[in-house]
Amino acid sequence: MKLEEIKETLLRLINLVAFDVCVSDTAYWEADANPLNRTLICHLNSSIDKSLHSYLRKAIKSTLSRSFDCYAGRISFTNRLEIVVYFKTLRSPAFNPDLAPHEDG
Repeated sequence: MKLEEIKETLLRLINLVAFDVCVSDTAYWEADANPLNRTLICHLNSSIDKSLHSYLRKAIKSTLSRSFDCYAGRISFTNRLEIVVYFKTLRSPAFNPDLAPHEDG
C-alpha cells in the first residue's frame, strides 16, 4: 500500500480544485479494524463550495481507481475531509505471469 503517495496525490487534487482548502500538515491515515480499509482525514481551512462536491467525488474515485487500483468509499466534506479507501489486497502477488519464464514449444 502506497499510503503516503495516495495522500499526497489526493491532497494535491483537492487543493487544485478547491483552491488550497486542505491543511496538508494535519493530514493523517486512520486505521480501521479491517486491514484493507483506511481513512484519510485532513482538516480544512474553509468549507468547500457545494457546487464542487460532486466533481471532487468523481475525481477522487477515478484517481484512486486508475492510479492506485483501490476504491473510494464514503467521502465527507464537513469541518474536515474524510475519505475511506478500500484496498483490494494487502500486498502485490508474489507470482507475476508476465515475468515468469515461458516454455517454447
